[in-house]
Amino acid sequence: MVQSPALSYDPKQIFGLDVTEVEYRRDQDASWVARVYQPQGTGPFPVMLDVHGGRWSRGTRTNSEVMDRALAESGIVVAAIEFRLAPDHPYPAQVADINYGTRWLKAHAKDYNADPGSIGAIGSSSGGHGVFLSAMRPHDPRYAAFPLDEAPELDATLNFIVACWPVVDPHARIQYAHDTNNDGLITATEAYFTSSDGVTEGQPSHDSATGRNGRAASGHNHSGHRGRQYSGAGDKGVCRGLSPLRWRDTVRDFRWYAPRIWLPPRAGNRPRR
Repeated sequence: MVQSPALSYDPKQIFGLDVTEVEYRRDQDASWVARVYQPQGTGPFPVMLDVHGGRWSRGTRTNSEVMDRALAESGIVVAAIEFRLAPDHPYPAQVADINYGTRWLKAHAKDYNADPGSIGAIGSSSGGHGVFLSAMRPHDPRYAAFPLDEAPELDATLNFIVACWPVVDPHARIQYAHDTNNDGLITATEAYFTSSDGVTEGQPSHDSATGRNGRAASGHNHSGHRGRQYSGAGDKGVCRGLSPLRWRDTVRDFRWYAPRIWLPPRAGNRPRR
C-alpha cells in the first residue's frame, strides 16, 4: 500500500504564495466564494478555514487578509469564505455556511496540496462565534442542512480552533450593549438572533459550562486574563481558543501552538514561546 507523504509544517519557514478564488457553494440566490492562500512548496500542508467577523452583518473574505497571508507564508493553506449575513439571513444561517465550508474544504484540501485530516479553523469576533458553534455541534441538523453531494460522508469536525476575540457569550454581549447604550451593537445582535431564545440557544459558553460538547480548560483571551479553551470539538480532536489583540500576536501564538497540534510530541520536550 502506498503511504501518503508526511504532513509538513515548520513555523520558521517562509513560503511564496498562490492566491486563488473559487466558488464553494451556490444556491438559488447567490454564489459563495472562498479565497485560498496556498504555500508554494511540496507539502502536504496543514489547512485552515478562515471566518471573518463583523457583528454577523458585515465584512468580507478579505477582512483578515494580512493575517491569512502571514499564516499561509508559514506553511498553512488558508481558505477564507464568504457567507450569508444578517439581517437578511439570521441565526443559524452563518453557522450552516461555516459547517458546509468546513466539509467543502475537507473534500478539496488535496486540490491545494493540503492534508484534510489536519483541518482547523480561525474565526474573528462574530466569526469566532460561528466557528465555535459549528465545531461544538458539527452534526446539528440545522447547521449541517446543506448536503455536500460530492462527499456526503464528510462532517464538520475540526482538530482545533484559533478564536480571535470571539463572541462566546452573546447574552453578556447584548447586556453590555444595553448597559453602554451601544445602539449599533444592539441592532446588529438582535438582527442576527431575532429573539432572546436565539441568543441563549446560540451560546457556545453554555455548551461548555454544561458539558454538552467537550470540557473547558484554561487559556488566554485578548485582554490577557485567563480564558477558556475547548477540547473535544465535536466527536474528536482538540479545539483550542486564542484571542490576541493584534494579528501579529495571532500568528506568533499560533506558530507556537501549531507543532503541538500537527506534529508528534517528543518525549520530555515542550515548545517554548
